[in-house]
Amino acid sequence: MYLVMKHLTGYLDDAPMLIKMLLKKIYKQLASIPSELVRTTFKENIPRFGVKNMKVLQALSISFSSCLAIIESLIPTMNIFGMLLGLLTRYEWNNSLHIEIEKIFKEVFKSKSNELWRAIFKKGNFGEVAKDIIRKEQPGRPSKGYMGCFINILINANEAVKKDTEFGQYLKKEEGRFVEAMDRFLNPKASLYVFDLGGYKTVHTFAKPHYDANEMLDQHKDFLETTRLP
Repeated sequence: MYLVMKHLTGYLDDAPMLIKMLLKKIYKQLASIPSELVRTTFKENIPRFGVKNMKVLQALSISFSSCLAIIESLIPTMNIFGMLLGLLTRYEWNNSLHIEIEKIFKEVFKSKSNELWRAIFKKGNFGEVAKDIIRKEQPGRPSKGYMGCFINILINANEAVKKDTEFGQYLKKEEGRFVEAMDRFLNPKASLYVFDLGGYKTVHTFAKPHYDANEMLDQHKDFLETTRLP
């Protein structure tokens, strides 16, 4: 399903009905995952998401990056965002799942779709879910496994408010209480998620090697000669 969706999104004009059918199938599968437990190395039983369901979620993620208009047309019949938030909190320790869900919310926040924004808060009940997650966070206690990605979702929403994007304007107008709660929660935390570890910006040197092979051989010549194989 993942490969089919990846291929079809390149032919949006020719295959909208097929994409709609696939999205409905994807939603149905992700909304009705049977309960199955897996034993961890800490001898704790946690819900199992599985490789098959991950591929299905990745197919949904691809559709959000390329065919938002088709998803928008399905919103009246599917509570996609409520389902995604349910997966986020149900599979607390599945970081691969959390990352895919974070990608989806980022795509929606970047869009200009008032319909999708409303669906997040009205059908998906994002504001109440967020307040519940925030309320359960206790100082000095370990955070939930999904907390890093969830905070990234909130940071993206907060950035939209600060930059006064169309989504930010929507939040200030329609979801003022959520914006206030988000500010109170993020203010002491946000800086921890945006600074470079080590205190300075990482410099990537992949394009240009930072060593000279001949120089290294010359530097370690004595060692190489004494350890030469017979």
